[in-house]
Amino acid sequence: MQQALYAPHLWQVDRVRLAVGGAADAPIAALTASVLRALLLAASNRRAAGIGSDVASLTLTQLAYISPETPGSFGLAFEVAVHEAINARQPEVCSLVSEAMAGSGVLTSRPRSLLFGAERAAKLGYLEALVQDLGEQPVLRIGAQRRGRPFSLSRWLPHLAQGWRGEAALPSDIAKAWKADLLLADAEGSAFVTATVKSNALSLEGGPGLQLGIVPQIGSAWPPGVRTHKGLQVAILPDDGQFLQLLDAAHQTVMFALAKLTGRPLLHRPVLAASKRLAEELIRWGDYPVAEVVATLTRRGQRDLVSESMQDVLLSGVSAIEPGHVRVPDLIELESGLLVPKSAM
Repeated sequence: MQQALYAPHLWQVDRVRLAVGGAADAPIAALTASVLRALLLAASNRRAAGIGSDVASLTLTQLAYISPETPGSFGLAFEVAVHEAINARQPEVCSLVSEAMAGSGVLTSRPRSLLFGAERAAKLGYLEALVQDLGEQPVLRIGAQRRGRPFSLSRWLPHLAQGWRGEAALPSDIAKAWKADLLLADAEGSAFVTATVKSNALSLEGGPGLQLGIVPQIGSAWPPGVRTHKGLQVAILPDDGQFLQLLDAAHQTVMFALAKLTGRPLLHRPVLAASKRLAEELIRWGDYPVAEVVATLTRRGQRDLVSESMQDVLLSGVSAIEPGHVRVPDLIELESGLLVPKSAM
């Protein structure tokens, strides 16, 4: 196998494609980056060490060997994709999330998202970077219908990061906040609400400190919109909308490429023309680091999806745990093995 260390950076190889790539490929590229980033977040240094690598330097082929498809693989991809769609101002997602946030006392037409996952934050070592991303004096609201002052996130975040082990130390009003997947706020604000993101609405769980749910539509039983369920304001994304349709295509693209790279049985085949082109590229890029592949796809996707000014925001102001959102030369490695932007340190 060619050593990725001696291969040219993908941001150099892909320069021409970035200049001439069509708009039709951009949404698939962006969501494919989300799927790969989710797999990278789920990877562990222990499993990576078993094939002589670590999470920070995994190639696409190596990731394929340690990331067999499981029922939860799409769920994490959905979580990451929702988070990134919010920060990219994807109208289909942001309008419903904003409506749900209003029901929890945060009025905004421009929500922002921080990828949370308390236990994952502690395990992967990005807790300190997350604290920096929260801003000055961040607080956690407990819902529009609940009385009482908001809770200081800076104070309670260390306990939240312990997951169920830290629940006993939390105030009763936020006892289940550690189960949140995302922290959501106004783009300019520091008052956050928690959100649990599930690819299956029937898996939603409520509890003290959990305010929002974000799920896909389930036929006519759970139509698109916002509804109250188990004490949550639930944003239900349309299953026939662009976001979910393309995310499903991106997931199939990645799983097809990873199966081809490892020789596993093919459970998925890309259907869209853009998916087929991208799957062929991923297979050719098997010897490149996943972080470079994600960065390349993100740059390609953002070029057509958002304005130049928004690209600058996405590339410099995103949550510190997301390696693909910054240019490869600007990445540094934490002790945990995760790549983060220099600006976050």
